Amino acid sequence: MYNYYDFDADFPQQKAAQKFLLSDYFHDSVIRSVELNNDKRDLVIQLQCCRDWENDRRATFDDLRYTYILHFTGVYGFRSVTESRTPEYINGRFKQTEWLNEQQQRAKRKLYHFRIGLSDGFIDLLFCSFSIRKAVGRISYKGIGELDAFHKEWYHRSAEQVSGIISKLQADVSDSVCDLNLELLYANGVKDLRSICHTIITGKTSPDAKAYAAWLLGKCGTREDLQLIWDLYRTETERKEYEFGSDDPMKYRNLLDALENLNHYE
Repeated sequence: MYNYYDFDADFPQQKAAQKFLLSDYFHDSVIRSVELNNDKRDLVIQLQCCRDWENDRRATFDDLRYTYILHFTGVYGFRSVTESRTPEYINGRFKQTEWLNEQQQRAKRKLYHFRIGLSDGFIDLLFCSFSIRKAVGRISYKGIGELDAFHKEWYHRSAEQVSGIISKLQADVSDSVCDLNLELLYANGVKDLRSICHTIITGKTSPDAKAYAAWLLGKCGTREDLQLIWDLYRTETERKEYEFGSDDPMKYRNLLDALENLNHYE
């Protein structure tokens, strides 16, 4: 799954969003329906989860107690790429993209970009507000913010550790976890990653590392890097046997995000 964290992305300061969108609460759910009302700028997603996490009770996907209705209002952008009729919800990430910036300027409203990673694709949406309810029973906000705090703690590294990671990548980017090391640097606010990203993309590195470095270059690079990312994108879309494995729409979307970001670089 290539649904990377945007550590600089905004998210709604609402209990519902913090509990259910930031926490990957629905990572084992199945989406039953997606209904978009363009006139009202509303999007309603109905999904079924096989577990009530507060009580750790297991149920079938037909149990209405585990059916949730996600309501996004003020929807100014929507796109979906999936082949499944009932796609599995894998994870969700708030994103900071050029698409968000453009639509936010047009709408003249505060918007949030949320990308739902699916088992075989993704759903992208730009929205203003979020709410949630159960088909049967009440919503619980127990444990709100716990996962966000865990993420911050897990990704945090001391200045000495950050320096060590940089030295390691500068010496050797061929190891299979250099994408994780890049993520740790990005999470800890290191901005000067352009040279390392170039080395990873053009070197003998793992497929995941190439994909992540290209996406990250869209954040830390300049317009001079457009050709490098475009060549990678074109190679992967034209090749019959994909270097990265199966044809993953999320991978291509991330490369397009990088191209769009750099195309508007000032």
